[in-house]
Amino acid sequence: ADLARHYERVYQRFPQYEKADQAAFNAATFYTAAGDTAAALVVLEDVSRRFPRSPWREEIYRRRLSLLAQADPPRARDLADSLISGALVVSAYRQPELRRWTPALLQTGILPQSRAYTLRLDQCLAAGDTAGALALVQRLIAASLPDPFPYLYAGQRLRRLGRPALPVLEAGLAQVAVERLLALPGIPDPWSAAQPPPLRAHYQAQDRERVVLTRVQYLLELGECGLEAGLQALAATRLREADKLLDELVQLDPPEKICLSLGRALARAGQGKAAERSLLRLVWFYYSHPEAELELARIHQARYGHTRFLAQRLAELWPQAPPFALVDVLGEPVSLAGWAGRPILIYCGNPGEGPRHQAEQEALDRWQRIFGPQGLEVLYVSDFGELWAQGQIRRGVDWLRQVRQQGGFSFHFAVDDEDALRGLPLDSGVLLLVDRSGRLRLRWWYERWESDAGQQQVAHKLSEIIAERPGPALAIGGNQ
Repeated sequence: ADLARHYERVYQRFPQYEKADQAAFNAATFYTAAGDTAAALVVLEDVSRRFPRSPWREEIYRRRLSLLAQADPPRARDLADSLISGALVVSAYRQPELRRWTPALLQTGILPQSRAYTLRLDQCLAAGDTAGALALVQRLIAASLPDPFPYLYAGQRLRRLGRPALPVLEAGLAQVAVERLLALPGIPDPWSAAQPPPLRAHYQAQDRERVVLTRVQYLLELGECGLEAGLQALAATRLREADKLLDELVQLDPPEKICLSLGRALARAGQGKAAERSLLRLVWFYYSHPEAELELARIHQARYGHTRFLAQRLAELWPQAPPFALVDVLGEPVSLAGWAGRPILIYCGNPGEGPRHQAEQEALDRWQRIFGPQGLEVLYVSDFGELWAQGQIRRGVDWLRQVRQQGGFSFHFAVDDEDALRGLPLDSGVLLLVDRSGRLRLRWWYERWESDAGQQQVAHKLSEIIAERPGPALAIGGNQ
């Protein structure tokens, strides 16, 4: 609230200041965060009058609608109706430096009219006015708003009600064309235009991939809706396009939830090969993905009556680990060659005594004690780079060395200050598993295995890898 009052004083005392409107918007944001909806609305209504050419104008009206929907539904309805009917026109005065957050295209939209449609749709459905809701959807279809969000939102609401959603989703498909989205102000990031050519190209490629991912999400919703309506051909067309677009993702990681949902939907649409390809993207990236492998096993079992072909296909995605060699904090050599024929679990992290550090270290120690007698070697490695000079990190290393010397942890710990592991696909928080044949079999970030369920999945994978002998991969699911 103090920050809100500070920003409010700025724009009240200095209305000619070039960023006075932004100060007012910040004041409303902080009032909202503090739970003072009334004060936030006063500021937003004031700034909309004072600064009619503000680049924040659209966002101001979107925010007003959201707050009024909670605080004063009748006023929210009147404002929304004014925007929908055109009685109130919110002209766009966006400045080039105003950045648009790409995921907002399908999560919140970018136009006040979009928020107006979704707000009124919610109000009609909450009041049991199904006829009014359907009439509003027809009006939205005719409006051709350059924003995919309200079409997706309306389609999802209608799907949950068991109502036909394909017409509104198809109407919005044109608004989620990649080139059309890239032409929206603020997308791609205006900041990238000021960067050197190589860096600018990198950021522009990322922006394009995020927009591509937006279209993939929309096509997936359309395909699933088509399957529910029994329109297999339409669904297959939309889902195949989504699958093809995923091939354009180079800089972004494969989206886990989208690949899983797309694989399942393609399988339901009778597109087995495309479904397999979508799911295999996750195995290619993570080397092991239980949910994707389960879906793949179902596809192969239905198609061939066994999973032997799948076992071979998965094995093709397990690359050989590059050689590495370094010395741990106790002076013992650790290397891929020295541990040949043994499974190796490598974790890249920063040592310390905090809750997360303790959880990491306890999990590694538990796996070493359980599976060590069966040949597993666990290596905790820190790669600090320039941060190595900081005293706090040195203290963390000294602390872990002391604990290791006292027998508190059974795993190996090493500092990779000479970049000996640069060939491995490691990053901070990544857990990497190498099998007896020296192949990479798992690459998971800490967030994926920090839960009890995640650690159980790691333990299951360790048991599977330890049971294998060096050589070709085994069949999946026990089908030989």
